[in-house]
Amino acid sequence: MVIIIFSVYTNNKLIRDYNPNTDLNQVIYILKNSFNSLSEKTHWEMKQYVERGLESPLSNWLVIEKEDLLIACTNLRITHRTGYISSFAVHPQYRRQKVGTLLAKESIEFFKKKGCNEIFIYVRPSNIPAKIFYIKLGFTPETLSTNHSHPEKHTIKMVLSLLPEKAHLRFK
Repeated sequence: MVIIIFSVYTNNKLIRDYNPNTDLNQVIYILKNSFNSLSEKTHWEMKQYVERGLESPLSNWLVIEKEDLLIACTNLRITHRTGYISSFAVHPQYRRQKVGTLLAKESIEFFKKKGCNEIFIYVRPSNIPAKIFYIKLGFTPETLSTNHSHPEKHTIKMVLSLLPEKAHLRFK
């Protein structure tokens, strides 16, 4: 039996913790249809990927459910008072409907409640919509990590400070 620790109901959508007994296949569908790098993975590989997101007591998957269908998911991890969004995906049919914004805001609140000082996510430089999305949420691009043998795997580290004084300085 899985006990749901976190759930919020808003705008006909339930934001809640991932349930490994009922959510796996829908989370795999959303992820495979959101990331080219995951589209060719087998069901078993995807199951391992999702389960790795639950290895630590300081990691969690959040999902958004609408009428028994999962429409978004994210994997959140915490290390040394720093939050990390390792996966963030919205079902293709529910994009551009503020579902991602809703999930991002709940993710930020999750990290605040856990006492994190900052949050980061890696975004591909070519993913302009994602960069704009995170900038609108207050994230700032900090560093570019390069993969010389695979330039398509370059990533930008985007960071959101949860410390009031740093947030204030950023907007001056």
